Amino acid sequence: MHIIIDIQDGDRPSKDLGAMLGDTFRVLGCRGRNEALLAIGRGGVEAILVDLDAGSFDPMDMVRALGSGSRNPPLIVLSEQDDPQAVIAAIRAGAVDFVRKSSGRGAQALAIARAIERRGRSGSPLVVGKSPALRSVIGMLERSARWDFPVLITGESGTGKDLAARMLHGMSRRKAGPFVPRNCAALPEALIESELFGSTRGAFTGALDRPGAFEQANGGTLFLDEIGEASPEIQAKLLRVLESEELWPLGARKPVSVDARLIFATNRNLEDHSSGISFRIDLLYRIETLRVHIPPLRERLEDISPLARHFVRETGAWEKDLSDAALDRLLAAPWPGNVRQLRNVIQRAIVMSEDRELIGPDDIVIY
Repeated sequence: MHIIIDIQDGDRPSKDLGAMLGDTFRVLGCRGRNEALLAIGRGGVEAILVDLDAGSFDPMDMVRALGSGSRNPPLIVLSEQDDPQAVIAAIRAGAVDFVRKSSGRGAQALAIARAIERRGRSGSPLVVGKSPALRSVIGMLERSARWDFPVLITGESGTGKDLAARMLHGMSRRKAGPFVPRNCAALPEALIESELFGSTRGAFTGALDRPGAFEQANGGTLFLDEIGEASPEIQAKLLRVLESEELWPLGARKPVSVDARLIFATNRNLEDHSSGISFRIDLLYRIETLRVHIPPLRERLEDISPLARHFVRETGAWEKDLSDAALDRLLAAPWPGNVRQLRNVIQRAIVMSEDRELIGPDDIVIY
């Protein structure tokens, strides 16, 4: 659950803003700087609202304390003052946006969404929902983040395995390091070895000294998606890297040490060889030290409603909502494309209902 801190006069939680933001965010009313700093220290804070008209504390002191520093959540100031200098001072002190209070909570919610998007910290669909299955996934990711062991993320296409990998990296001690994703199915066979392991000048025609994905991820995380599509030759080299913690770039005369946390993902059963692609069992044992399975959307129906509303807000259509009949239609669908398909359906519904605030069942078009 992501948190929005709302610092205004009084000590009541901002229920109206919380209702507008829905299941994705929890709005926490704070009475002052120290209370806000404690909340930020506990983590999960995505944005801060500060009322410049508040009389029970010095709002500019609040802005200066909470709005500076690139690691702080984005801070938005609210006011009804006709004093542009106060707003300018707040922006210079670290606020990222200004909203008039008379514009309503919808304008505040939209400013929050834009600020989070600009900072690249928008809520991941993977954490939107309330099903026991989803809570179990989040718990396993949190436990896995405390270790550097290899992780294998499994699940059908569209369930959010890449989001899970990014979330795992972001919760780990390596979060300040690079996150380097590579899709084993998308890399041409002729290039995959140099792309992963690097090359030295003269290794092949046109080859230059170039670090591969392993070296690029040094100090961070390397995410290898669709690992089940890797060729037997690449599997053998991956196993060697896992066992020795060093790799041989193409044309190199000596190995290179690597320090990257490895996360793998697949939508296949790697123990099933009926597809004709054989996966080495010894490599499987090495990459699944920790395994996280993301269940398909049809097995966690409780998550469809909050996810659908999350995707509505993701488009910036804060004034829109889904009718009960539209939600019933979403709940009855089989969702072979999982969360990815649901997002596409909601985006289509936004277009279909362009002139209306309520999305109806006829706007839900599922191909």
